[in-house]
Amino acid sequence: MVEVVNPRVYLDQWNEGGYGVDEQWISTFQANEFLEMPGHFTDKCLIETGNKTDFITRWSKWSWTDEIGEKCGSKFVRHGVCIMGIEEFPIIAQMPNIMFNKMMPSFDYSIVDCTAELLYNRTFLSQNDHPLEEEYYSQMVNVQYHKHHMESNYELNCTPGYEIWRNRKYPL
Repeated sequence: MVEVVNPRVYLDQWNEGGYGVDEQWISTFQANEFLEMPGHFTDKCLIETGNKTDFITRWSKWSWTDEIGEKCGSKFVRHGVCIMGIEEFPIIAQMPNIMFNKMMPSFDYSIVDCTAELLYNRTFLSQNDHPLEEEYYSQMVNVQYHKHHMESNYELNCTPGYEIWRNRKYPL
């Protein structure tokens, strides 16, 4: 498909849409195992069982019904997502996610700066205020898929053997 089909036409069609087309473009390729893109995952859990798999890549604090931002520490919402301010830092410091959506330096640079300092301290100064949950990450459905999907006898288990992070009470 990648060698025969012109993805430019597909991209142009997506660009005619309005909201979130870039995120839909990337996930379309990432969730299609037949394309065998590096880092791909499968859609079998969602299609066959209705199970959403856990992820750690990006945490967003949604506020669709609360346009004045009362759920947001910063009291500011953009496209249904809370804009992170320094008020969210204690929560961010204890979450398992790798990235956080949305931080806008022009809105509150302190959250960007403090998060960068936290990551630096944990990485280079051995600050151990929130240890990496290695067992949790290693048992995630998508991690197990990546580890074993090339094995001929591998059977995907879409039910995690741990409490998914969305159901956990944070901060821990």
